Amino acid sequence: MKNNRYTLQVTRYTLKDKSKILVLLFFLFSVFCFPFSVFRFLSSSVSAEEVPFNKGETISYRIYWKGIRIGSAKLVFGDEIILQTNTLNFKDVEKIKGDEDYFPVEVKRDIRLFGKTIQILEKYDQKKKTIEIVREKSGKIEKQLIESDDKIHHPILLIYYCRKQELVLGKSWLINLPLAGKYRMEVTKLEEIKTPAGKYQAYCVESFPAKIKFWISADKKHLPLKIEKDDSYFTRSSLVMTNFSGGTE
Repeated sequence: MKNNRYTLQVTRYTLKDKSKILVLLFFLFSVFCFPFSVFRFLSSSVSAEEVPFNKGETISYRIYWKGIRIGSAKLVFGDEIILQTNTLNFKDVEKIKGDEDYFPVEVKRDIRLFGKTIQILEKYDQKKKTIEIVREKSGKIEKQLIESDDKIHHPILLIYYCRKQELVLGKSWLINLPLAGKYRMEVTKLEEIKTPAGKYQAYCVESFPAKIKFWISADKKHLPLKIEKDDSYFTRSSLVMTNFSGGTE
């Protein structure tokens, strides 16, 4: 079965639509959530320059859906990136491993949805441009293979790759997200935004077609202050930073 440029071979891999919150969080943390690796600039690969984040760095967020606060999240940087999400009847711990260029290698998710446990393992082969996904729920194992025509990104690693770059207005690149498709990302403006952690000058990075958007602080830390996704013509979900801890050198 072909979908745009992707070929899917599926045993069965669908989370039952028990909650709109789960759909929201798939992007934010799968996803957001952009599994919201990171994107590859058109001009060059990632260099070995010093990065603005240290092992143990922790960023806390509030989660909003349709403007209503529905939970919290925490993003921790280390040998692997850990994203913890908590909302009503939904908890997710996502452990993400990437290569030196911030392309995903392995993602493990431990989900609690309405009291039930779902475990997901994603293995990325960037040479073959495939993802093998194994999902276990209620003792049943389901498998999926996704094949693409280009290297595959991950929305959370995208953020860390972006933080490492020199951000300038007009800079752009392409990303390739499984199940979502390909987008052009561009630094579109520099503006002041307000968060519970304070006011910041921030670069706005958004996708074309319009789907996802995030703001990176215009200072040495390059903090991901806000992450936003349009779920439909009528709904929007977002993460907004509430606290930051710098970790250790």
